[in-house]
Amino acid sequence: MISYSDSNRLNELAHQHSCFGSDGRFNQGLIDNCQRDINKYCQSEVVNKNDDYDSNEDDPDSNDNDNRKKTNDDDDRVTDRKMDGGIIQCLRSNYTNTSITLESQCVLELIDVIQTSKLDIKLDVKLYQNCRKFLKIECIGIDQEDCLKLLYQKNKIDDDTCKEQIKRIIREGQVDIYADRALTFACQADLLKYCNDIPIGSGKQLQCLLSMGKSVTSQCQTILQKRQELWEFISNVTNVVDLTEQIRKSNNSLYQFIVILLILCTVFMAGCMYGRSVRYNPIMNYDDPITIDHK
Repeated sequence: MISYSDSNRLNELAHQHSCFGSDGRFNQGLIDNCQRDINKYCQSEVVNKNDDYDSNEDDPDSNDNDNRKKTNDDDDRVTDRKMDGGIIQCLRSNYTNTSITLESQCVLELIDVIQTSKLDIKLDVKLYQNCRKFLKIECIGIDQEDCLKLLYQKNKIDDDTCKEQIKRIIREGQVDIYADRALTFACQADLLKYCNDIPIGSGKQLQCLLSMGKSVTSQCQTILQKRQELWEFISNVTNVVDLTEQIRKSNNSLYQFIVILLILCTVFMAGCMYGRSVRYNPIMNYDDPITIDHK
């Protein structure tokens, strides 16, 4: 039987995990090891000290906070963070970006944060905030992340910010198989058997499983097939959306639309003319009168 004090300790541990996964201020290991990457890729997410000051005007302990800030004015290390997990979410997004390489120690910290967030979807602050309405209506009593992925694949997500977060967790599963709970559970025996010596991250363990083909268990094969369909779907959607967004944001978007329309019209007209030529040429060959030489 759990005593009242034990229950309090469990609640404290849960709260601590929540803070580590959703607010970089409480995860000193991540801040220390990702300092360069934060400065390089996530500087816009760092809270301005003046903003912090304004938010603390009504705080009885604000004087103490101001004193701490004064002593840290010369310190360029990231110390102040928004409570919405902006820094961590920025790092997670860059972690799944194949064109960006984060420092190895930072990657290890992020893997720990990502895997911890899988214990409770609320620890993934952005995902939970933006997809809450779908979680409460469509994903009760089942694996919530897997539910969101399925809804996304079936085009049942009508919120763009939620879509972006779902695409992020799908990409995280491609980079680190342990970020995909359903896939990890189905392929756990195969991971231990075939890929136990493969390092975590960079999609290496996933590639190991895929390379085994039909050697893996049937349940692992089934979910790998579903994931491949999901990855193909997100790839197709991303390519179309990126093209549309690039045209929309361009200063010459109208011009680009007209050029594309003209190209399509030209191709259509050329197809029509060429098709008619091919169709009528054999008939036109018989228009000339046929003469018979009796000599």
